[in-house]
Amino acid sequence: MDPFLDEEPRGGANRFDPLTIVRMFWRRKWLFFVPFVLCLAMAAVAIRTMTPIYQSSSHIRVVHEIATSDLIEDDFRRIRARDLDRETLANIWTIATSPKFLESVVRQTRLYTGIAHPPAGEEVLPEVLTPEEMESVKRYANRLAGKIRVSEAGHHIFALAVRDNDPRQAYVLARVVLDRFLEQERADRMAPRTTTRDFLTRQRATYFAALVAAEDSLAAYRHGLVTGTEAGNPINASNLTQAEGGLLRLQDDYYNSDVNEMARLEQNASTIVGTLPDVPAIMRDHEVAPILQELEDHIFDGLVEQETGGLGDAAGQARIRLNGVCERRVEQLYPQLGRMDQNRLSSFVYFMVHREAKGRALNLLSRYIADYRGFTTRQPVQSSRLADLEAEVENRREMLDDIDREVTQLDINLQARMSEVGYRIEVRRDPVQSREPVEPDRMKLYFMGFVLSLAIGLGLVVLSILLDRTFTSVDEIESALGLPVIGTLPVIQDEHFKRKRRLRLLRWIFLVVMILGVAAVFLLYIYPRLT
Repeated sequence: MDPFLDEEPRGGANRFDPLTIVRMFWRRKWLFFVPFVLCLAMAAVAIRTMTPIYQSSSHIRVVHEIATSDLIEDDFRRIRARDLDRETLANIWTIATSPKFLESVVRQTRLYTGIAHPPAGEEVLPEVLTPEEMESVKRYANRLAGKIRVSEAGHHIFALAVRDNDPRQAYVLARVVLDRFLEQERADRMAPRTTTRDFLTRQRATYFAALVAAEDSLAAYRHGLVTGTEAGNPINASNLTQAEGGLLRLQDDYYNSDVNEMARLEQNASTIVGTLPDVPAIMRDHEVAPILQELEDHIFDGLVEQETGGLGDAAGQARIRLNGVCERRVEQLYPQLGRMDQNRLSSFVYFMVHREAKGRALNLLSRYIADYRGFTTRQPVQSSRLADLEAEVENRREMLDDIDREVTQLDINLQARMSEVGYRIEVRRDPVQSREPVEPDRMKLYFMGFVLSLAIGLGLVVLSILLDRTFTSVDEIESALGLPVIGTLPVIQDEHFKRKRRLRLLRWIFLVVMILGVAAVFLLYIYPRLT
């Protein structure tokens, strides 16, 4: 028990007494004031001796536009809008801190000489550097990586900054980094990424060779058949159902709908001229006959082929030409009639010629279907083998068409990417030379130093209180031992007591020196280099 403390009243151990805390703190005041003052002084020295750091930054805005074309592959559909900024920030950081990019900036600004020089127009830089210069380039590129800052400055807006001790050098580097970044980003985005396209092109060649082999096998098998019914017959197992359905529709059209329409047109023509025009003679005309044959082919192909988009356009153009030829022939045969009557007669002639093309296509299709049905009945084994070969040819042709569509899709996507569809970068603010340093922030650092010094001082005091195992009052002895205290004796200040006191004092001095040493290393060495 400390002999210099006054004995507290009994019964005071169980209640909170602020004066007791103040006395405990005052006994250890030097354990607070010495570390507090020394740590605060070191913080002040560190702040005043820190080298000022200047920053020059630029702002860029990344615009994402949603492509409305179904053909163009839009990455925005696969990425949520809130993740776009995160991915864009990662892309900017990846480009701005890549070794090749940093080395190109160092070489362009000649930073490997120690000072960054702004690029001077058409200045030609040396393509080959000495080994010593290359080592300097790599060394300064590593340093430049620690000076570049990339951060978000708003919605789809990003800051690209460079920090340096020299404000002019920070501005030069920021200007070159921005220009080089825009060039590199555009070059990377517009580089022809044809890996998938090249693979599909190679696969197309493989599938095309397989298709040619399948077609050769089919042709050889057809040629080797005993019967000649299959030679040139376009009807096979894959299109038989469609051909029969088209035949039924054409028969219904030819024998039902067209009959009623023909009767109406004949009555109108008879009313106008009495004797109907010689339609067979018109069909043999040198202009009408080729169109009639072309219409017959288009109608037949439309009934047999599964893809009829292009055939429909060609048939429509043929009908337009046929109508024009019919109008000219009616004008030549009946020049005395008026325009309305000539139109009625030409409609009749056009209808009869077109119906003739339908009839020929109907007869031809009926004959081909009957031949194929007869062939399958007479030679079931050969017809089954023929159907398998035809299915193989059709399957490989469909695979080849799918690859062609994929290659076309990739070509469109590449062209869209190279034309900046859906993505572009705008420079919102160019770098400017800074006049005020961004580091150190003296007010913030002074406050941090004060808080750190206060925390160290108070922490040492609290630690000493927690580690103090001596009794300071009679109540503490009675509470700890559970026995009443009869009397107290003063402490004898002998040599053993003094030696123990000196040892305890040395332990606290060593602890304070260690803590102040760690604080000094952090404030005077580590923190200036971190900033």
